[in-house]
Amino acid sequence: MRNQGYELEGSSDAPKVALAAQPGMDGLYSTGQRRNTCKANISTWRKGDQRMALVMHWSMMETPGMANWNYYFTRLDAPAARFDQEKTALLAANASLRYNPQYFAAYAQSEQQKAGQSWAAHNQRMQANQAAFDAQQRTHRETWDAINDASMGSYRDRMNSMDHQQNATINGIRGEQDAINPYTGEAVKVQSGHGQYWMNNDGRYIGTDDVMYDPNLDGHRVDQWRQVPTKP
Repeated sequence: MRNQGYELEGSSDAPKVALAAQPGMDGLYSTGQRRNTCKANISTWRKGDQRMALVMHWSMMETPGMANWNYYFTRLDAPAARFDQEKTALLAANASLRYNPQYFAAYAQSEQQKAGQSWAAHNQRMQANQAAFDAQQRTHRETWDAINDASMGSYRDRMNSMDHQQNATINGIRGEQDAINPYTGEAVKVQSGHGQYWMNNDGRYIGTDDVMYDPNLDGHRVDQWRQVPTKP
């Protein structure tokens, strides 16, 4: 983050976020003894008038013969004037996460059936070591897939919707529209209210409602212009 020009303001634990994630770990099917631990941390960063929050979701699964760690980040970007409000909403959304017990019941039943089929094949083929290894690897992969599917799917949809609504509101207040720099592919803002836009290599742009207009055909303009893609 410092390489990107951000300055760390501070960090702290987020115990309510960790507490909300714990049932997602504990509800998963297990074939033996297992200890699950969830932790969460939030750090805040600044870059000019921009503020950013990073929530780290960390978990560990321990069995007598193995330990697995997993983590992912949730990122929030907001102007300084709205940052505290948006950060509070972000933590509240993470802390309000709830899991459907029917999902875990169906998952456990499926895993029990797979385990039974695996051991039946093991007994028939007398390949105990290979069957145990395959079952362990399959359970490991499907466990982490289940964690990600159960915890991130609905949350990501909610956050994407909130981000889109917030961006649309800010654009409406500022009279701006999202667009793409045709030279660099970077996201830019242009003044809203026109049907199409043209931009030169210096980043200057022209807005027009004339679909036939092309500044490259204007003898008074010597720069090279490209049409600017816009986002709804």
